[in-house]
Amino acid sequence: GIDFKYLNANDFRARYQDQLKWIYDLHQKGVNICSICTGAFVLGHAQLLNRRDCTTHWKYCDRLQSKFPQAQVKRQRLFIEANGVFTSAGVSSGIDLSLHILEKEFTKKLALNVAREIVVYLRRNAEDPQLSPFLQHRNHMDERVQQVQDYIYQNIEQKLTITQLAMEVYVTPRHLSRIFTAATGLTILSYIQKLRAAQKNISDSL
Repeated sequence: GIDFKYLNANDFRARYQDQLKWIYDLHQKGVNICSICTGAFVLGHAQLLNRRDCTTHWKYCDRLQSKFPQAQVKRQRLFIEANGVFTSAGVSSGIDLSLHILEKEFTKKLALNVAREIVVYLRRNAEDPQLSPFLQHRNHMDERVQQVQDYIYQNIEQKLTITQLAMEVYVTPRHLSRIFTAATGLTILSYIQKLRAAQKNISDSL
């Protein structure tokens, strides 16, 4: 990413034409190119967004589309992979993109271990909206509740019971109910219902 005032300068492309050509040539050789936030504008100047799905921070989606009319700008997307060109929304979605790449190039286990190491409570998918309801009620440090929230998120379309969730973290259903409500402010049932409603809204909008 880069400060937008520099990107928006009239002489940006002329000033950095050598670097932009270098980026373009790398992609032509098969190198994956990734951007975070306003970095998508750099890729646009490098001619890598033409007729390609892409995204950027929600504040700049309209400007990106206006600046590069041939780009297929997708709003409310955390990150997009399009034929070796990866674009992402804000800084935190750059972390989501990085974890996605780790899983793609190596293993899901490695990506999950890295997420845990850097204290990423929830790995978001590319289809999750930028202003995501899935991040609500996660501002806590109870690892067991975080694990249950991850399990719910990953299995949201399945039938879930408190007994089943409690077994995932080796506590009793009663104890899980108590610590879950204390950490999130919601009962487990209310939390599941909220996520399912959000998931339906996303599906309906695609």
